[in-house]
Amino acid sequence: MLPEINTPDHTPHVEAWVPKLTPNLNYDYVQNDQYLISNRQKGISAYVNSNVYNLLLLIDGKIRLKELSVLYFENQGIQLNPNGLFQLLNEGNLNRFLYKENEDTGVDYSGLSQIFLKMTVVSEKYVWLICERIACLYRSKLSCILILFITTIFNFLSIYLYTHHSYQTRIAGTKANIILVYIFVLLSVILHEFGHAAACIANGIKPGRIGFGFYMFNPVFFADVNEAWKLPHKRRVMIDLGGIYIDMIVCSILMILLIYSNNELIFKVIVAKLVITIANLNPFMRFDGYWIMSDILNVTNLKTRSNKAIVKVAKMIKNFNYAAIHKADFLLALYGIISWTIIGAIIFYALHNNQTEILNFPKDIVLILINLTAKNMVWHDLVMTLKRMFIPFIFYYLVITFTIPYVKKKLNNNLLTKFF
Repeated sequence: MLPEINTPDHTPHVEAWVPKLTPNLNYDYVQNDQYLISNRQKGISAYVNSNVYNLLLLIDGKIRLKELSVLYFENQGIQLNPNGLFQLLNEGNLNRFLYKENEDTGVDYSGLSQIFLKMTVVSEKYVWLICERIACLYRSKLSCILILFITTIFNFLSIYLYTHHSYQTRIAGTKANIILVYIFVLLSVILHEFGHAAACIANGIKPGRIGFGFYMFNPVFFADVNEAWKLPHKRRVMIDLGGIYIDMIVCSILMILLIYSNNELIFKVIVAKLVITIANLNPFMRFDGYWIMSDILNVTNLKTRSNKAIVKVAKMIKNFNYAAIHKADFLLALYGIISWTIIGAIIFYALHNNQTEILNFPKDIVLILINLTAKNMVWHDLVMTLKRMFIPFIFYYLVITFTIPYVKKKLNNNLLTKFF
């Protein structure tokens, strides 16, 4: 619903111009009075109801707030004063779709997709050609669930038996090339993104490119599956699981090869891939696990809504109004509390046990760059430095992850205030 705010009509914003919307916006009707507005070039999308959809159609960059309020009332019969319009455009998801004068429309400034410095690894054309041939693996929902379950049990059980029985001694006696391990893991990560794209095709959605960028200064690969938001939430879960599904199939094939070849290179690739998969299922960071939980619960903006639920439930408890606490709000608040607890525990652990490593983190980055460019590179020193940097990296990653959105929100609010 549109906000109904009973404030005086002589707000200082009434004569201000409403910024135009970003170019190349797409509007798609989904279901149950919901529309999906999206800009694939910027990688942003949001669900809106028909009231907001009709409001957006009136915005052309040549109208003032007061005029927009009058025009909307004439067309829809809904009274919305200029201050209410200002709050709707300034504080909601819609501010991401407003055009900023200093904005390069080819760069992603969105709050939904926080990947920056993006570059294409595989173009949309070749993603389609490749994924069209493996989309058959995703056609049957029941077979996907069975294959995912069987391969997961097989992989983890096999790796456990392999490392605890007779093969352990033989593995220790061989040497793997660490460069090849990194290359194979890198290729498997790209294949993971192809899994998401193939799941899109199987569900009748056209995938975009596969690319590389930085998410809060963390290098990541990504698949453009923005069109998936047109699907019902239960079908989106299959796309969320598409990457992990292909990971388990690949790991099963590698596991069979490992059993017959006893090759340490294959063993390390499998272990690295399983560790990455487990980390990827984390529902409290914006990894695959987060989107899986969001779509299973059919709750968009899960992180933001859980934070709001914490405040809402806390106020009710403070006022002893326990009966007014809804189950959905309670569960969202619980999710938010667990999320913040985990983040707090990691930061506390890092500060308590890795103070020196945290302070030396910038220095270690320089050491790695020097080591990589040296003629006589010592792999052992490089690996030890990377291990030493792991906890500090997680620390800085979490701090930056939860600092930048706050700063960006403040900057966006200031920028929009100038517009109005």
